[in-house]
Amino acid sequence: MTRQGSGLDPLLAFAVKWEPYGGASAEDVFAEFGIDMSEYRRRLFVMLSCSDRGGVRAPLRDRLIAYSITPARRVQSEGR
Repeated sequence: MTRQGSGLDPLLAFAVKWEPYGGASAEDVFAEFGIDMSEYRRRLFVMLSCSDRGGVRAPLRDRLIAYSITPARRVQSEGR
């Protein structure tokens, strides 16, 4: 069985890897790419909206697009 995600852009491969778990955490995104969740989701959306659709098949692409346009939840720090 070939896994989707191999040979993809690193940002897209990361999104594909984390998709079964509801997406990566803000900490994981920052550690991997040095960007916040809003920028990560914006870049993911742009990539999936291109003419080649990022090289991801339709059902997964549709789930990733839905994820990319959902506002990132803010994690409230303890003591606030």
